[in-house]
Amino acid sequence: MHYHKEPGPGTGRWDQSLLGLVFNQEPVTHRVRYDALGNTGFEIPPGVTSWRVGSSKTYLEDTTLLALWPHAHLRAVRARYEAFYPDGTTELLLHVPEYDQSWQTTYLYLEPKQIPAGTRVEATIWFSNTAELGEEKGFDSKRAIRFGGKTTDEMMLGFLNYTHTVAKDFEAHPELIATAASNKAPSIAEEIPSH
Repeated sequence: MHYHKEPGPGTGRWDQSLLGLVFNQEPVTHRVRYDALGNTGFEIPPGVTSWRVGSSKTYLEDTTLLALWPHAHLRAVRARYEAFYPDGTTELLLHVPEYDQSWQTTYLYLEPKQIPAGTRVEATIWFSNTAELGEEKGFDSKRAIRFGGKTTDEMMLGFLNYTHTVAKDFEAHPELIATAASNKAPSIAEEIPSH
C-alpha cells in the first residue's frame, strides 16, 4: 500500500486500513518469495493510444508460481504475463484485456504453476495517454509521463509470488527459522552443512 498526498488545502484523506495475519501451526517447508518485474526508465509520449512497456526475468531454478499482480496507474489499459520456456515454447500466464487501476487485483493460481529452470517470465503493460482517457480519468494527456509515485505519474510493475520448487536456505533448515526468530541468526554459510 502506498499513498501520495497532493499539495493544497482539502486534499487530505482519512484511511482505516486493516491487516490480518494467519499463523501456520505447521513448520514452513517453502519460503514464499516476492518479485517485481519492473521498468522505471520509460516515457509515455502525449497522445499515444497503445504504448507498450515491459520487463522480464529468467528463473534459474525450477520455480512454482503462486500469484501474479500487474500494477500501474491511470493510463494503463491492458496487462499480460508470458512464459518463454527453455524448449522454445511460450505460454500465456495472464491476460488482463481491460486493465483498470481502480480494480487492481492479485490473481492467485488455483493450482500452483510449475516452470522449469531457464524460463523467462515477461510482464507487459500497455498505456494510453489520449485526451479522451485523460478526461475520463483526470490526468493531463498533453505531457509525456514517466515512472513516479503519484497516481498521475505511471508505474510498470509485474509482481509475482513464487517459491523454489526444491526447498533451500531456511526452507531446508527449519532450525535456522527458530534461530533467526530469536534474533540470534548466525551467518547462513556457518549453519548450512555442505553436501
